[in-house]
Amino acid sequence: MNIHISPPQRETRAYIDLSALEHNFKILANQVPGTPLMPAVKANAYGHGSVEVARICQNNGAALLAVATLIECHTLLTNGITTPVLILQDLFPDEVDVAIQLGARMACGSLAYAQLVSEKAQKIGSRAKLHVNVDTGIGRIGMYSQDPVEDLM
Repeated sequence: MNIHISPPQRETRAYIDLSALEHNFKILANQVPGTPLMPAVKANAYGHGSVEVARICQNNGAALLAVATLIECHTLLTNGITTPVLILQDLFPDEVDVAIQLGARMACGSLAYAQLVSEKAQKIGSRAKLHVNVDTGIGRIGMYSQDPVEDLM
């Protein structure tokens, strides 16, 4: 006997008010004047439209935009986003060259990854932009160290 059970279909919809998003971003920026803001727009801005959300953040002073993958970074940069983009997860070695050429910033949680990125940058005659990811105790991602700056030297 074959039994096929399919999940129920939902009629869920999300309506995004971009003017409300802009208003909320400005309120947040006013709460921390002079502090650079880096909104996460990964996963298509959590389903809200990464390019549209990034554009609002860019137009209202975001210092950086955070994404998870190289393709998300590429999507922003090829759609007119000029704010620097930080890729949060380690890339595959063959993606690093592309990220460097795009001018993307990359999160770095280990000396080995920093060395890989450095070697790739040197091979293509460029410089890489790395943000050191330090594990402050949760043990999820990043370099755990008493002195991460010294450990990267």
